[in-house]
Amino acid sequence: MQKRQLGKTGPHLSAIGIGAMSFTDFYGKTSAAESHQVMTAALDLGVNHIDTANVYGGGLSETVIGSFLAKQGAQKTSLFHIATKAGIAVDKESGRRYI
Repeated sequence: MQKRQLGKTGPHLSAIGIGAMSFTDFYGKTSAAESHQVMTAALDLGVNHIDTANVYGGGLSETVIGSFLAKQGAQKTSLFHIATKAGIAVDKESGRRYI
């Protein structure tokens, strides 16, 4: 997997990452087990970057990632570089997103 350095001194991230909204049934029914298989396959291919947000499935995306990492033992903190967003809110009545 091709890696690219983030800035001049930052970590080396895989050129391809995982979009974790897919862990939340947004694109179709899925399970935590299937999402864990995706993360395992990604690691096997050299992917080390996950993009998530607290609004993906109402926090489900981050829960699924956390449950996967919890099973990885001591190496769990070095497997992925996780990009997230915060402060995104959705109006429950209109569905409109705002910061």
